Amino acid sequence: MSIQVGPIELNFGQIFVNSTSSLYFQVKNDLLTSISVIVDYEDIFDLKDSFKKTQIISGGKTAGFRVTICPSDIRVFQQAVKYIINSQHVFQFLVKATIIPIDLIINKNNLIFKFRD
Repeated sequence: MSIQVGPIELNFGQIFVNSTSSLYFQVKNDLLTSISVIVDYEDIFDLKDSFKKTQIISGGKTAGFRVTICPSDIRVFQQAVKYIINSQHVFQFLVKATIIPIDLIINKNNLIFKFRD
């Protein structure tokens, strides 16, 4: 019997600056007893909108933690995130993303603005 977690690396790939994107980190409890799990995003501003509450996971059940990134500047984002099982066992997973600018190319000959009827 064990506790399974994953993925150990959440890779958002390329995402636009000032956008919002979410992926899920999961914990599966194969033990006979319940466990508590919390993901600690403290001091990681770009992950401030992620799920922050402790979850109690019954034996044989799986819980998902929404990890939401809201980057405010262009860069390569790579951050270790801690999760804590039963308030004492500390582990981590990696969150990665390449934050890219938004390029808007407008051709005035092909641009049509109109209101819906």
